[in-house]
Amino acid sequence: MPESQPKPTSRFWQSKIVSFPLCIGLVLGLDQLSKFLIRMHLSLGQSISDDGFLTFRRVHNPGGVWGLDAPPILWLALSLVVLIFITWFYFRYIPSGQLFATVSIGMVLGGTLGNLTDRLWHGHVIDFIDIRLCQNYHWPTFNIADCAIVVGAFGLAYYMLRATFRDQQQDMQAS
Repeated sequence: MPESQPKPTSRFWQSKIVSFPLCIGLVLGLDQLSKFLIRMHLSLGQSISDDGFLTFRRVHNPGGVWGLDAPPILWLALSLVVLIFITWFYFRYIPSGQLFATVSIGMVLGGTLGNLTDRLWHGHVIDFIDIRLCQNYHWPTFNIADCAIVVGAFGLAYYMLRATFRDQQQDMQAS
C-alpha cells in the first residue's frame, strides 16, 4: 500500500498570501468587536469590577502610547509609516513558510490597523483594560490592539534573534 502524501492544504495555510491577511483580519476583528461591546455596555469612565487586579473601564485616548500627548495627525502619520514599513519588511525579508514570523507581524499590523480605525472613526482610541499592579498604581489602560502590537513585536524580536543566532552557528560550522 503506498504511503499517503501530505495534504496540500498544510502548505496553503503557511502561504504568505493566506496566513498574513488572515492573522491581520483576526486581530483587527477581535479588537473592533471588543471595542464595539465596550461602547455598547459602558459609558465613558464607567467600569466593571472596580476592585481587584483587572477592571474593564472605558477610556478615550486622544494621544498615543500610554497617553503621550501629540497632535492627532502625528499619530495617524506614524501609524501609516508603521503599516508601510512592516509590510515592506515582511515581504522583503521573511521567507515563505515562516508561520511564527507571519503571525507576529500580522499581530503588529492588525493592532496598528485597529487603533488607526479608532482614530479615523472616533478621533481617539478606545481603551478598556485596566490592570492594578499594586494598591494605588494602575498600568495605563489599553486594548486588544495594544496587546497584539506588544506580543507581535516581542515575537518578531524573538524570531529575528533566533534567526541571527542560527546564522552565526552555521557560519561557525562552515569555517
